[in-house]
Amino acid sequence: MRCLGKVGFKAIKRITWVLMYAFVLLTILSGPYLTSIVTAASKAQELVQEGIDLYKNKKLDQARNAFEGAQVIYPDNIAIPYYLGLIYLEQGERDEAVTQWKKYIAMAPQNKNTMNMRKNISVLLRKTAKEYAKKAVADEASLLKTPMDSNAVAINPFTNLGSENIGPLGKGMAAMIIVDLSHFKDLKVVEREKLQVLLDEMELGGSGLMDEKSAPEVGKLLRAKYVTSGSLADLEQENLQISSILLDADLNKTMGTQETEGNKDKFYELEKKIACRIATDLGRDCSRAPKAFGKIHTKSLPAMVAYSQGLDHMDKENYDKANAKFREALEEDPEFDLAQGALIAVPAAAMLLMSESQMISNAAAGAPSSAATATSASVSASTATAGGGGVAGAGTGTTVAASTAAAGGGVGLGTTAAVAGGVVVAGGAAAVILNQPEPDPDPDPPSSPAGQWRGSWNNDQSGESGTLLLNLTQSDTSLGGDITITGSNCFENGSISGRLNGNVVELEISSSTSTVTAGLTANINTDANTMEGTLVIRSGDCDGTTYNITTTQTGSADVTW
Repeated sequence: MRCLGKVGFKAIKRITWVLMYAFVLLTILSGPYLTSIVTAASKAQELVQEGIDLYKNKKLDQARNAFEGAQVIYPDNIAIPYYLGLIYLEQGERDEAVTQWKKYIAMAPQNKNTMNMRKNISVLLRKTAKEYAKKAVADEASLLKTPMDSNAVAINPFTNLGSENIGPLGKGMAAMIIVDLSHFKDLKVVEREKLQVLLDEMELGGSGLMDEKSAPEVGKLLRAKYVTSGSLADLEQENLQISSILLDADLNKTMGTQETEGNKDKFYELEKKIACRIATDLGRDCSRAPKAFGKIHTKSLPAMVAYSQGLDHMDKENYDKANAKFREALEEDPEFDLAQGALIAVPAAAMLLMSESQMISNAAAGAPSSAATATSASVSASTATAGGGGVAGAGTGTTVAASTAAAGGGVGLGTTAAVAGGVVVAGGAAAVILNQPEPDPDPDPPSSPAGQWRGSWNNDQSGESGTLLLNLTQSDTSLGGDITITGSNCFENGSISGRLNGNVVELEISSSTSTVTAGLTANINTDANTMEGTLVIRSGDCDGTTYNITTTQTGSADVTW
C-alpha cells in the first residue's frame, strides 16, 4: 500500500471502482483467460523459487536459466535481478551483474540492501573502467577499427579557464548534463566514471588539456560517435560563461557549438541551456524531452561546488574526503538529489581491497530467502489463485502483484496486475473477482512512515542544528531502513529497526561507524506528511544528548500489511 495523502488515496479508490464496474462484463466473459494469466504468474513464481533453491545448491547454470525465464514473465519480483546479479558476477559477467543490480535498486530504492548494493556497483564500475581504460590505450590501433555506437555520446568535464573559485565546477556541470541527457531513452550516455578513468589513463584527467583535438580520440576509444569538449570562465566578476563543442569522433567533424553566459548564481539555468543545446545538436527535441530532463538539481552554488569537489575526490579514490564533501553539499541544500545519490554510493575505502568473491558472499547473505518474501518498492511479489474466486497471496500483504502474459487473444493486462481487495487492476483493464465485500466508500488511509523523509534537527541546550535524511521501509508494523545526519559531532549515519504504533514511530538506531546507539520517537501528521519528535543518543561521549527533529516526506514506498 503506497503511503498517500487522503486526496491521492480517494482518487485512486474512485479510479479503481470505475474500472471495476466498467470492465465487470468483460471480466465475466474472459474468465478462462484470467485463469491462464494467473496460472502463468504462479508458474513464474515457481521458477523464482526454483532459481533460489538451485543457487543455494551452487547450480549456477540451472539457477540462471530459471531466473532468466522468470524475468520474462515476472519482471517485478526483486529476487530475480538480485540473484541474477550474483550469478553473473560469479560467472565473470560484471557488466551484466551491474545492469541487474541497477534494476534491483530501481525496483526497491528503500530496501535495506540497496545502500550496500549502490556501493558494490560503484566498486564494480571503477574496476571495469580501469580494466577497459588500460586495454583501450594499449590496443588503441585495433580498437579504432571496430564500429562506433551512433547513439552514444561522451560528456567531458569542463575545463576551467577562469578563476580558482570555479575550478571544481567542471566535473559537477558535466555530471548534471550526463544525468539530463540520460533521460532521452534512445541516447547512450557514457558513464562519468568510465570516461574519467580513461582520461586518467591517457594522462588527460587532471591536466586540463582536453580540447577538440584530443576529444575525438577519447570518443573513439569509448566507441562513442559523439563527444563534447567544453570550458568554464568567469572573466567578469559575477558572470559565468560556458562553452561547449559537440564533435563527431568518427569523422573528426564539428556537429555544433553551444554557448551561454549569465549570472554565476544562476548556474543551474546555464546548465540546462547547454544540456538542451547539446541535445538539439544530437537531433533531439528538448520540448518533447521527459519531464525529468528539466529538473533543477540544485540552486545553491556552494552545494554545487562541494558536490563537484566530492566527485574529484571520488575520482582520486579519496573516499573519506568525498564523503565529507557530499555531506557538505547536502548541508547547503538538503534536496540536492545528485549529492544524495553520490553520498550513498561512496564505498568504504576497505571495499577497494575486497575481492569479488567476498562481495558475492556478502551480497548473498542478504538475498531474499524465498520468492514469497521478495517485494519491490512498486509491487509485492505474490500470485493469485482463481479456483473458487478467492485470492491467495504467497507473501504476507494484501497488495498482490503477478506478472502476466495474455494468451490466445485474451485480456492483456500489461506488465503487472495488482490484486488488492479482490480486484485485479493493471494497464487498461481490470478484472473483478466477485463476491467480495464492498469497502468503506470513504476510508482514511492508514498512517505509514514508509519512504524518504528529509528535515532538520536542533539541540536546545547547545544551539547546534543540522539536517537529516530518513529512509524507512515497512512490513506490517515493523520498520527498517537507514538514517543520515549532517552537522552532528555525535552521530552521522546508521541502520534502523523499530515499529509503528498507531501514528507514533518508535525506532532503535545503530551507528554504521561506531558503537553509538540512539532512539527516535516521532509522531506522524498524515494530512501534512510531516513527522516530528526527538532523537536521543544512548551511548558514547554524547550519551543523553537530545535532538528535536522535524521532517517532511519527500518520497514514498509501498507497504506490506
